[in-house]
Amino acid sequence: GAKAPARPTPAFRASRRLVGCCKRPPPALAGFASEGWSPGKSKRRLKMTNIVILTGNIGNDAETTTTAGGIMITNLSVATSYPLFADGKIVRDEDGRARLVTDWHRVVAFDNKRAQKCVKGMKVLVIGRNKTNKWQDRDGNDRYTTEVIVKSIEHLAWPKRQNEDIDPDDLDDEIPE
Repeated sequence: GAKAPARPTPAFRASRRLVGCCKRPPPALAGFASEGWSPGKSKRRLKMTNIVILTGNIGNDAETTTTAGGIMITNLSVATSYPLFADGKIVRDEDGRARLVTDWHRVVAFDNKRAQKCVKGMKVLVIGRNKTNKWQDRDGNDRYTTEVIVKSIEHLAWPKRQNEDIDPDDLDDEIPE
């Protein structure tokens, strides 16, 4: 018989809900596009965007500070992984599993209660924009730091607790707020 279609994962459902296929950007992406002019003889209008979409794991519990003006700033570290390629093929270990490369992303949220609830090991979907900051080290050298400024964040999965046997079929896909 035919196999039943696989059930969409929470990450897939959340990404479709936030990004979707639509003519206008969804509300979660409002404010990320700006208009500009292209060089050349014809003055065409171009849409310029700065959109970052990350699905990854939180590296440390959220660290929240409050400014003198009362704005809460939450700093997160999000890890994303992808397979290592060599000569156009995925590199595999002795057990046949793909070797992964992990990138770490600095993520900053302003007045975002969901970001404040993030804990180490939690899987999240982050939608935001890149921002690069220039600063000088002690020796006067210019340094740059790129961070993702959060527009929205979705909790996709809570981390597993140690010594806890969980049957994945018993879990509810909905994560409480």
